[in-house]
Amino acid sequence: MDPHALPVTDDADEVFHPERRPDPGSPGARTLAFLVTVLIFSIVAGLQALASKGASTAPPTEAGERRLTPAAGSAIELSSKVQVAVSEWWGREVAAQLGDPGNEAKTPEEQIRAAIVRGEVFGPESALARLEQIEEQLRAEAEEGSIEQELLGDVEALRRVYAEGSRAIRGEEREGLLARHGWFGELAIRWDAGEGDADRLAIVREGRRVVVVFLSVLTGVGGLALVGLTLLITLSVRASAGQMPRRFEAPAPGGSVYLEMFALFLGAFLVVSILGDFLVSRLPLGKEGQLAVKACLQWGLLGVAAWPLVRGSTWSQTRQDLGLTRGAGVLKEIGCGVVGYLATLPALLLSFVVVVVLVMLLSDAEGGPRPHNPVVEQVSSGGMLSVVVFASLAMVWAPICEELVFRGALYRHVRSRLAWPLCAGLTAVLFAFMHGYGPLFTPPLIVLGFAFAWMREWRGSLVASITMHAIHNSILMMLIVAMRGA
Repeated sequence: MDPHALPVTDDADEVFHPERRPDPGSPGARTLAFLVTVLIFSIVAGLQALASKGASTAPPTEAGERRLTPAAGSAIELSSKVQVAVSEWWGREVAAQLGDPGNEAKTPEEQIRAAIVRGEVFGPESALARLEQIEEQLRAEAEEGSIEQELLGDVEALRRVYAEGSRAIRGEEREGLLARHGWFGELAIRWDAGEGDADRLAIVREGRRVVVVFLSVLTGVGGLALVGLTLLITLSVRASAGQMPRRFEAPAPGGSVYLEMFALFLGAFLVVSILGDFLVSRLPLGKEGQLAVKACLQWGLLGVAAWPLVRGSTWSQTRQDLGLTRGAGVLKEIGCGVVGYLATLPALLLSFVVVVVLVMLLSDAEGGPRPHNPVVEQVSSGGMLSVVVFASLAMVWAPICEELVFRGALYRHVRSRLAWPLCAGLTAVLFAFMHGYGPLFTPPLIVLGFAFAWMREWRGSLVASITMHAIHNSILMMLIVAMRGA
């Protein structure tokens, strides 16, 4: 029998600890695992942040490489549809309060599309002024061979549209705008159509659907947040009265196996990321095929949960240590997860508000922060396979794997030395920065990470925190898919 293993009952869901004992491991292994964790975490978090920043700035590419076909369902298209719908419903003055659509435009084609929206919201004179600026930029860069000539043709066509009317262009120019700019092209060639024009109504109606979906979600989440606030107050009162005993039992300091497991996960994650990019660059696969390959590799990361077994721990002990138990019963643990997520909603919404306010305050600066989420962008613009792949990762893989690693292994190791609030805060910060959205956009993730850790401390079992994680990611996926459909 493993001398470090704690005695368990046959049920393995109730543990009797005659005394706190350290997890398996040694001081040398702990020091090595700590150094590896710091090194690889810095590399992974740095690469994630660089990838996010690079994608959001979208640097110019060589001629012929930039994709001129519109990405249907992209973030800039969704926000533009909302602004146009608001303009139609409540007037240009209200729509103008949503900001300059050009703030989110990074590439020349996005700037052209933003100019089209300016024509709707601020009037044709505003669109013409912006198109003139874009034309100067395009001509300067075209001399270096970095911008497709078609974009200059689009700018010229749009200038005639807003100066002379949509009938000023015909044939190839009209077809080019539609082929390269999709919904934006349709909006441009019908900007001066009457309010009763059926084609124009169909274009604007797309924006109205987005607004309806957004307001419906906002209303639903607001209602749930009120329920959550009631639950949060109730749980706080019960906890202060000692009616919510914490079931997590921290080990004594001295072990290393679960810090080793966390370090192994970070290393495997880095290898999988590099290997995935290497494979997809050499396999004759389309965009969605490449995505499927990367997803399969990512699923393999679940294998790191076997590391304690390699280090000599028994399966029953590993399962108990990581929280893979029934707790007070699977259904009850799932119910606690639902209650926990609802109680977290008020703080989560507040963190979103803080982020939005900070972004608005900083967005006027050159190179100001912009939210970037590759999942949102790829699901919005990809095919059905993209939706299925990302749904499986977000709704199944992430709740299981990330909870095993962060709240199962890392939380257990750190909890041997720190009180639970400090441990929850530390693991939440690491959890947030691993997602690579940049420091400004981490508060909601820190709130979630802290809540997941609190649930692990309260319930002992991981079932509740996995449930919370799955609920959150499922809501986000459903919202993305709903906006995509709109």
